[in-house]
Parts: sequence; structure tokens; C-alpha cells
Amino acid sequence: MTVNKWFDSIGWHYVYMSDFTPQTEGQFSFSLTDYINSLFKRRIFFGSVIFIFFLSGVVHYVIRPELPFPHVTTIEIGIESDNILLEDLSTVKTKLEEAFIPSVLQEHSIQEKYDVVRYKINVKIPDVGKTIVLQTDAPMEITETILALHTKVANLLLNSHQQLIEIKRRELDQEKFKAELVLEELKEQEATIPQRQKFVNEKEKLLKKQIAELQKIITDTEVDRSIALNSGKEKGSFDQSLSTTLLLLDKTISDYRDRLRSFEEKLNLDITKEYYVFLQENAELKRAQREQEQVIYSIDFQKQNLKATRLLLSPSRLLRPPQLGPKQDIALFTGLGIVLALFLVPLVDFISTTRNNARETTQFVTQKKDA
Repeated sequence: MTVNKWFDSIGWHYVYMSDFTPQTEGQFSFSLTDYINSLFKRRIFFGSVIFIFFLSGVVHYVIRPELPFPHVTTIEIGIESDNILLEDLSTVKTKLEEAFIPSVLQEHSIQEKYDVVRYKINVKIPDVGKTIVLQTDAPMEITETILALHTKVANLLLNSHQQLIEIKRRELDQEKFKAELVLEELKEQEATIPQRQKFVNEKEKLLKKQIAELQKIITDTEVDRSIALNSGKEKGSFDQSLSTTLLLLDKTISDYRDRLRSFEEKLNLDITKEYYVFLQENAELKRAQREQEQVIYSIDFQKQNLKATRLLLSPSRLLRPPQLGPKQDIALFTGLGIVLALFLVPLVDFISTTRNNARETTQFVTQKKDA
């Protein structure tokens, strides 16, 4: 059995490639001339695609919704001290989104008697600065309502931060009051120093007087001893009475000299030390007073630099972005139609050619089978 007859017995038809090749030669080649011919041949299809897109542009321009207007409120967060915000921006954002905005929208829904979400207020944190932005994109017809909602939300935040400012101000007042008490105590301690110095001065005068009296007594006693000693020398002998007198005078002189040394030590050491202590204490009190005055000044500076949260931009409707005009809108759609048509024409022509070739191939196979 031959190969062709075997294929015929199972219903298949074997076709020699030499027989099929002439029918498919040049089937998939496509030149610029072929492309131009395709455009000319299918000019009605080409124009139809462009016309459909032209009509689409007209319809889009007629029925397109207007761009909404941005409704914006910009809030600058207050400063506590040293550029520290009253609240962190992320905390403020969370408070607005989770508390203030839902509260205001819920209150409005109860007043206007609706139970489906109608309005939305977005909260944004700019990349730089210390501001929070409330934004709602809405048509002009509800501008008044949107601005009223923004105002209520902003007021809730402003009132909340005003309470923080008042708390901080009271804390600073208490700190200042304590610092002023400490300063007053330091001044009172300083005021006692002159009185204590006066007491030491009197003590110094008394010691000097006592020293002078002791020196006079010692001098007089030494004179009496010299007289007694000379008297014994003149007699040529020292009787018991004279000897006793000399001994008493010597002991008296020694005692007075010991007391004199004690008084001189008090005058030269103790009194000098007390004066030095006064100077050191006075300097320390002056330094402590300056520190307390600096603390009070710092507190006053903080109070003066407390900045409340404020509106940088009151609730406002801003200009909306520009829309394409009728000419630009229709030209855009028409351009898209031209680009698509230039792509579809060769595609359709390719599909048509492929179908024709497939049909011719089927006919050729059928003819070979019949033969």
C-alpha cells in the first residue's frame, strides 16, 4: 500500500510540499506600497474609525462632569517652647481623622437627617513646615456646606490646643512663682550678712580692746616685778615675802601672756576666717540670685514665645485646575482615532488575507483529494 492510499483510507490527505509551495509563496510579505494600498482599499473603514472617535470626543465634551473645586483649610500648629510643637503632626492627624472630623460629620448628618456618607474631609501633612491641611474636592453648589464643616473641625482643633496653651501657661506660672520664692529667700539670706558682719566687727573691737588692756597689765606687772627685783638687789637679799611676790608676779605675767596669745589668735585667725566666710557666702548668694533671675527670665521668655495654633488659610474655595476646551478634547479623541485606525487597517487586511489563503489552501487540498 502506498503512502497516499494509506492516508486516503483513514480520511486524511497527504499533500506534497512541492504542490503546496506555489500557493503560499510571498504570502506574508508586506511593503510600504502594500500598506498604502491597504489604506486606500479600506478607506471607508479608516474613515469610520476616525469618525467614531470624533463623535466620541464630542459626546465626551458634552457629558463630561466638571472638575470639582478644592476646598482647603491650612492650620499652623502652635509652639510650646524651643520650636517644640504643642502636639506632634501625626498625633494631630490621627485626632482629626478619628475624632474631630467624624464628630462634625455625624452632627451634620443628624441635623440634615441623612444616613449615607455625603461629605469627606481629607487630612494632609505637607513635607515641610508645621502645618496640617484639610481638603475636600466638591462642586461649587455645596461650597457653603463644605466651608462650614471645615470651620467646625478647625475650631475643635483650635480649642483643644488653646487648652494645652493654658495648661502650659499655668505650669510656667507655677515654676516662676517657685523661682521667685527661692530668689526672695536668697535675698533675705544676703540681707543678714551685714548684721552678722557688724557683730563680728564688734567682736573684733572687743578683742582689740582686751588685747590692749592685757598688754597694759603685762607691762605694769613687768614694771612691778622690776621694782621688786631691784628692791631685793638693793637689800642684798631676797626674803620670803619678796620671793613670794616675785613668783606671783611671774605667774601673773605668764597667765596674762597666755590670755594675750589666745586673744591674738582669735583676732588674727578666727575673725579673719569669719570675714572670709562672709565674703564667700555673699559671693555664693550673688551667684545663686543670678541663676534664679536667669530661670525667671527663661520662664518669661517661654511664656512670651508660646504660640497658639492658628489658621494660616481660613476655609476657602480655591481655583480648580483647567479643563480641556472643546477643540482640545475633540482633537485628542480624533488623534487617538487616527492612531488606532492606522494600526487596525493593516491588521484587518492581514486577517482578511490570512482567511483568503486558508480558503484557497482548503480548496487546493480538496482538489488534490478529488484527483
